[in-house]
Amino acid sequence: MENFRQAQGKVTLFYITMNMHARSGNPTHMVVGAIDGVCTVEDFHKWIEGRDFVLVQEYYRSSEGTVRSGAVKSDDGVDYHCVGPILLNVMYIGKVKL
Repeated sequence: MENFRQAQGKVTLFYITMNMHARSGNPTHMVVGAIDGVCTVEDFHKWIEGRDFVLVQEYYRSSEGTVRSGAVKSDDGVDYHCVGPILLNVMYIGKVKL
């Protein structure tokens, strides 16, 4: 299992708040994603500049006690697993943090 933020830049997960309705009816929802070579919020900002859509690898929080292949562990010990690519509309990104 890889560490959440590795100095080598292998995996950095971003918490992306989207200002659009979720399936549950909430007015916003969060996407946890990673982008190859993007390791900081500043890098993320530069990477999305001038783009309408961005492709990220989406991660879901793993069920407790379930460790999947390719899972990463957050700083607080939570496991996440990759569920594949997702295309995000930059206009709906409200907040991005590590």
